[in-house]
Amino acid sequence: NSVTLGNLYNYGLLEKSAGTGTNNINAHLYNYGTITAGTGGLNFGGTLFNQNAGTFQLTPAFTFSPGQTANLNGGTISGVGTFGGNGSGDFVYVNGGVLAPGNPYGSIHVPCYFQIFGGALNIQLAGPSQFSQLAASNNVYLAGGTLNVALAGGYAPAIGTQFHILSCPSLTSAGFTTLNVPHGISVTYSNTGVYLTVTGAVPAQLTGPHVSGTNFMFGFGTVNNQSYSVYANTNLATTNWTFYTNLTGDGNWYQIVVPAQNPPRRFFRVRQP
Repeated sequence: NSVTLGNLYNYGLLEKSAGTGTNNINAHLYNYGTITAGTGGLNFGGTLFNQNAGTFQLTPAFTFSPGQTANLNGGTISGVGTFGGNGSGDFVYVNGGVLAPGNPYGSIHVPCYFQIFGGALNIQLAGPSQFSQLAASNNVYLAGGTLNVALAGGYAPAIGTQFHILSCPSLTSAGFTTLNVPHGISVTYSNTGVYLTVTGAVPAQLTGPHVSGTNFMFGFGTVNNQSYSVYANTNLATTNWTFYTNLTGDGNWYQIVVPAQNPPRRFFRVRQP
């Protein structure tokens, strides 16, 4: 069955829990909570979808009718699939909140896209072909907002690696107002979207610190033929960093194992070289 009404405000849980088909919600939808499809799919066809708070996890189970305008005003939209109508004149407006494509990697597809100063686009990088992406089938307009880029799983991208994080057939851009991007990665704009290019050494990202038995362990991703030096310190109020070990990267994740039987408090850092 389907439902048709003027406005639908969801402050709790809107769930499709039975049937393998797709149900239509023909209403101006204002979401502040959670929408989920445990089985089958949901199609939004009320010409207006507003994400105002909460988290909307997009999946291929959710579809949008042509002529559907989608507004991200607050909260978070993440996942993979299509967000917004599929017509050439349909728009997704990011006025606030966070759009985070991927699960954690993969693409969110949109029709036309417009981001202003209050919105944010979150991107994760875990490999040359393993990253999140926003893909627009029509025009993209960037009038500000924030771009947040994070490296996942200790990934250390090599110099020259490029990521097409926003793809489109036409881009009109004043650029993002705020760039939270790891050191060594540049942001460029072109007619076909937004690219990240690794132009310098990206600092090692320490991951997974934990104690296992009598050892303390942590790791970091490495770049092939890049030199790394590990230093230790017992007091961050001093500059007494002492050499612990060094290594040459091979493009894989490297684990440091330190004996942890009644040691003094220690801090570690990794430098290149």
